Amino acid sequence: MDLRLRVATGVAVAAVGTLFALPAPPPLTPPAASAPQTTGPPVPLETAWPAAVPGTIPGAQPDGSTFLPLLVLGPDLSTGMSSGAGRAPAYVLRSPAGIRELSPNVTGMARSLDAYTSGGGQLFWFLNVKDISGGAHQTLWTADVAGGESRVLAADTGTPRLRGGSLDLQVVDGVVRWVAEGPGGDTEVRSVPVTGGAVAVARYPGKFVLSQWPWGSPAVSTSGSSVELLNFETRAKLKVPAAKGRNVNCGPVWCRSTDDATLELRRVDGTDVRPIGGREVGLIGYPIGRVRDLDIFTGAISNTMAGPVRPLIVYDIAGHRSVLVSAVAGAVGARGDFLLWSTGDNEGMVWHFLDLRTLRS
Repeated sequence: MDLRLRVATGVAVAAVGTLFALPAPPPLTPPAASAPQTTGPPVPLETAWPAAVPGTIPGAQPDGSTFLPLLVLGPDLSTGMSSGAGRAPAYVLRSPAGIRELSPNVTGMARSLDAYTSGGGQLFWFLNVKDISGGAHQTLWTADVAGGESRVLAADTGTPRLRGGSLDLQVVDGVVRWVAEGPGGDTEVRSVPVTGGAVAVARYPGKFVLSQWPWGSPAVSTSGSSVELLNFETRAKLKVPAAKGRNVNCGPVWCRSTDDATLELRRVDGTDVRPIGGREVGLIGYPIGRVRDLDIFTGAISNTMAGPVRPLIVYDIAGHRSVLVSAVAGAVGARGDFLLWSTGDNEGMVWHFLDLRTLRS
């Protein structure tokens, strides 16, 4: 289960692909806002993790432009989409030095930013350009965070198999990796050094997407069926037991288990089941345990003057507890080491971030 919708804010983000989970329009009689039902009521963030480091990014910038953060790199450093009156949205790096444009200007062609990540002082992103004849091609770009021009890292990208999540493009040990469509519907893992060079291609039978490297998970899951993860380095397989009547979506350690009414966490061997909640629970597609043993959820939607909002919850697996980050989150997303959420309406939208690495008891 991976709920992802397009952002609809004051920023003109048609050029950006799938970015954040947003509250769906609430029913005519919305339920009262509530947190996912775990082992107890949610603990306030400042109580659970006094060393937590949150911060804010204003949506409206001093030059009159609007900024939509996508990837937070530090308290005063982030990438995102910038737009202003009379100019198209641009992918930029925001720092104390100002706004630096990253995406190339492709005149007269539709563009979309379909995946993005960072590693080792570099930024990486897939730019999908569609020409006037309707043909489209993904190109992998990079730029140094410290400065300099953006440059093409790889044009031989194949047809990337993208889900719009934080695992689509990964940097591990100086290598950028992604999954592409293989012959006959099989899987290709494509990779290129962060310094550039030829793209390496490894082929695997079956249809997989990237999980946390070196693992791949099935691109399609079937209710009530077992799940088989594949280690792309060793070609070893990890079989996750089936759960009757439930979809199971797994990383290498933990799985999310869902049916039409409930969400649970469980280990890949089927043990240690953690009931999280019912229909009110929303997911943002963050890899379970990407930073510490954490998962991220949202609670039931409620209507406010600023639009639909919902509680934002970090679930502490080791502590068997849910922690309330915000009671009134609008758009929600997480990439790398940071959690992002918005408050306010389009006129006064503020983006908040939380460094997940600081969530230490």
